[in-house]
Amino acid sequence: MKSSLDSANIIPQLLFFQPFLTKFFPGLTGWNEFMKSFELVFPVFRKYIESHKESYDENNIRDLIDVYLQKIKSVDNKDSPFYKENGG
Repeated sequence: MKSSLDSANIIPQLLFFQPFLTKFFPGLTGWNEFMKSFELVFPVFRKYIESHKESYDENNIRDLIDVYLQKIKSVDNKDSPFYKENGG
């Protein structure tokens, strides 16, 4: 009987437990390809985020994007990925 690990690609499993590997071996781990595909999708996300910024009401949180905007507004730590330009 064949083990499920025999036929599976082990790299995603390694990255789950050792994410720092993406920084040392971006080509080998597939990180570069992932980021290229993400760059194609990100402008779509940006459009929805900008639309939500225009209609954002902190007293009426409608969805996950509003929660994201709320987090950006509440963070003062410049090193946080949610800090102003970093987050939004």
